[in-house]
Amino acid sequence: MGEDERIDEFWTYYSGGGQEMRRACRELLVELRWPVQVREEVPELRQATLPDLDLILPVHARMAFDESGIDPLQKDSIGFRKRCVRRIEQGRTWVWIQDGKLMFKAELVSDTPAVSYLEGVWVSPEERHQGYGLRCMSQLARILLPRTQSICLLVNVKNEKAQRFYQKAGYRARGIYDTIFLK
Repeated sequence: MGEDERIDEFWTYYSGGGQEMRRACRELLVELRWPVQVREEVPELRQATLPDLDLILPVHARMAFDESGIDPLQKDSIGFRKRCVRRIEQGRTWVWIQDGKLMFKAELVSDTPAVSYLEGVWVSPEERHQGYGLRCMSQLARILLPRTQSICLLVNVKNEKAQRFYQKAGYRARGIYDTIFLK
């Protein structure tokens, strides 16, 4: 993964060795800074705990499969589960669970004074287009931005609905990145 020009340069040299590309995708790097639109709070938005793992695991695995084409629960079930547990134990997984149902999830991959990077943002398909995701993203931004200059994430350029969602949440495009998955 890298800025589009860097990946083009990398692939020019790397592909000559006979390595084949399994999948490639282009993503927009989007960023959010102050000010943040304040939306109604979601009192149940919180850091995940280990009892939440069984709700988080299949959703996170499906998102990984959709992006990479590989099901991490089939490829490395134990390792994938350990990575999810580690993120939960580190306080990097945020969830909203209502009546035993996962409504929202986001993963805080890095958290520095310069930038916090999110991935795996998900809203239950049955609950989309009702403003819940925007409320959670606004609340999460108000939690993270006092300790960082910006929040960034990548969104697939083919996922126009997600792009519109992040734009409504106040995110602005800052760059284009390419990801190559090798065979």
